[in-house]
Amino acid sequence: MRLLRLPNLLMIVLVLVFSKYFLYEHSLHALLDASFWLFVGSVVCTAAAGYIINDYYDIKIDAINRPQRVVVGRHISRRQGLLLYTLLNVLGLLLAFPLSLFLAMAVLGVQFLLWFYSGVLKRTAFWGNALIALLSALPLLLLALLEKEASPTLWLYACFAFIMTLIREIVKDLEDLHGDRTHGCRTLAILWGLPQTRKLLYVLLVFMGILLLGSYWLLPVRAAIYLLSTTTPAAAYLLWKLAHADTQKEFHFLSQYLKFMMLLGISSLLFL
Repeated sequence: MRLLRLPNLLMIVLVLVFSKYFLYEHSLHALLDASFWLFVGSVVCTAAAGYIINDYYDIKIDAINRPQRVVVGRHISRRQGLLLYTLLNVLGLLLAFPLSLFLAMAVLGVQFLLWFYSGVLKRTAFWGNALIALLSALPLLLLALLEKEASPTLWLYACFAFIMTLIREIVKDLEDLHGDRTHGCRTLAILWGLPQTRKLLYVLLVFMGILLLGSYWLLPVRAAIYLLSTTTPAAAYLLWKLAHADTQKEFHFLSQYLKFMMLLGISSLLFL
């Protein structure tokens, strides 16, 4: 389960189910739609494959940064990891093909980008972070493609997913600084150092604040009030912790805390 990041996969399912129900049809019958679950299965299989290939390429780095979480090469062989990665990608494609050829090609493109990120882009400054942030928002945009409708509210949540993931990915780079530097990575945390990277995170938090203010005009009043009243104090606490963090343990806490903030954002869908 550690290899597949089960909590992350469950969060993906939760986002898609809530989006389907609250952004589109407000009907339990809509959740019985077979095409929707084919789509969810395709997204989950592709994401799980992405986690595996990331671990495959990061064995040496993870042995330094988080040795207790290494799975590939320890609990399963590298060959078994590649086989599972391939099977999940094939299954993700097979589930997407009945929906549309375009959607299947989009899934194939995502699979390629996840491989490219793990093998090449992850070790570079910023662009790997930006790609993962974009891919985290993409399931919502593909859902809009499936539903043939993309409302401003959906775009708001997609932007929220993008900015929150971008912040978290940069925080994770700060957490993984030692192992990344040992193996020649050139992340923002390494090239810029902590003070400059922290300043970038402050700027991104400002953009997140602008998004939250925009929710007041785009969301129903009760959803906007809930989102602002929960995420604003959460963001203030994040800002305070970020200003004082300087150890791997503290950045790990911030990485996990950002997951909590994502859940706050997702839960606001209940008030639409």
